[in-house]
Amino acid sequence: MEAAMVSWLEELDRRETAAREEIAELRGQIEELTRRVGQREDALSRLQITRETMTGILSGNETVSVAGAVADAGEAEMEEHRLPSGSPVGVRLVPHWTPEPAVGVLPDSYRDIIEVLQDAVHPMRAHRSGRWRTRC
Repeated sequence: MEAAMVSWLEELDRRETAAREEIAELRGQIEELTRRVGQREDALSRLQITRETMTGILSGNETVSVAGAVADAGEAEMEEHRLPSGSPVGVRLVPHWTPEPAVGVLPDSYRDIIEVLQDAVHPMRAHRSGRWRTRC
């Protein structure tokens, strides 16, 4: 068998071409990763803002404006109300899970769900429609 003879210039050209192709591929990967990092940073920022907002709302240290009586100009007057400490109107916190939870600490709607599940003869599964269906 005779070995193929390649000039050193041809070998350099081949290696340069391979290096350029690999660099282009790596730059493409960097662009994709940079795009993905940006998306995740945006999502993280929204989550942090949500946490700060909800912490402020649930701490009861927020002042809320509520539309009051209609003013002479036809615009509603805004009244400032301080939320009470703890859970404000419309928000009910479910306590953290414990090994021996007491059903009585749950809101009524949660207790109703627990009662339905406890009374079921067969295992149950929720569907997207919100209806319950037993599995036999």
